[in-house]
Amino acid sequence: MTSATIVLDIRRITKKGYPVKIRVTNKKTKYILTNFFQDGKSLKKTEQVKNRQKKLDQELDYCLENNLDFEDSRPLQGT
Repeated sequence: MTSATIVLDIRRITKKGYPVKIRVTNKKTKYILTNFFQDGKSLKKTEQVKNRQKKLDQELDYCLENNLDFEDSRPLQGT
């Protein structure tokens, strides 16, 4: 079963801050960039993160309903 969560990658810091990524776990774990960053070492539930979480939930539902991989839903739903 595919699962996905939004995480903060504290392993590296950039000039903009720590990157916020989506961790997709199926048989393997894959990280997807979201192109937004945060300053602290813990994930803050900003409006941007909340909106992306809602979209992520819709993408996962679409995958489960149509028996697809998570990557197959992204072109249809957008990023």
